[in-house]
Amino acid sequence: MSGVEGPLVTGFVQKPWGMNYGEWAHPLTPYRRQKEADPRYSVKPKSVRFGYRDWVSVVVATKEGIVAEPAKAVCAARRDGRRQQLRGATEADASLRAAGWAMNNMEAVAYLLAEQPLHLAESNTAQEDLDKAAIAFARAADEVASLLVTALRRALFSEGAKPATDRTFFDEARAGFYEATEDPFHDTLDAMLTDGAPTGESARRAWLATLSSAAEATFARCAPVPIDEPKQAARIVSAFKHLRLSLLGYGADGKKLFDPLGLAPPESAKTAKKGAGRGR
Repeated sequence: MSGVEGPLVTGFVQKPWGMNYGEWAHPLTPYRRQKEADPRYSVKPKSVRFGYRDWVSVVVATKEGIVAEPAKAVCAARRDGRRQQLRGATEADASLRAAGWAMNNMEAVAYLLAEQPLHLAESNTAQEDLDKAAIAFARAADEVASLLVTALRRALFSEGAKPATDRTFFDEARAGFYEATEDPFHDTLDAMLTDGAPTGESARRAWLATLSSAAEATFARCAPVPIDEPKQAARIVSAFKHLRLSLLGYGADGKKLFDPLGLAPPESAKTAKKGAGRGR
């Protein structure tokens, strides 16, 4: 590549704890802060897969929870005026290319290279609505993934057991769930831009249905009901029932799922009965 033969690198200088880049923000690097007043730190890939949860954190600025700061180049591309230029430059949606090393204890374990659409809207209002929907969709997906892992733990392990949920089995279940909802996430955002699909409650309920379908399918695949083991079968059926009720919005877990989507959870049977009694 350089046209020079022979050794180009003859040694390395290693500095304890590496170089601190906190004072300077690279224009192509996304950053995060634990709190708005805290120092920033660069976002690094978790694996070789760049999913829509990662897309939200590197494209859309957020201040709720961990503060996400997209790269300066991404912010510039999403400004009013520049969005219209990028939208008019090609029939396809402008895209974001993400690359970087996934690190573990200061060691590089994998290299990520991915390309995703930017989903640029014509107006500031449309862009804000789309960004809010994207954030809500990703947070709801995280809640469903947590419900799925809890249900699988209840289904496959006896009461009182405390298996580590970062084991390969649970990781594979999570990965399968997110992979199943990856295309629907981007398809939904694309429909909001190109087809004028609504960004309100109907879109959020449709996304909830997508998440629920993927979670139930993943559960069925990972925890099939054994015909010849009635005790385990009963445990699996009970765990699936709890998962489904939570996905429908019932109980504390259901409320946690409905909150990021801005949906009102359904009344419990007990609450509905009391309300009917007061009406009489």
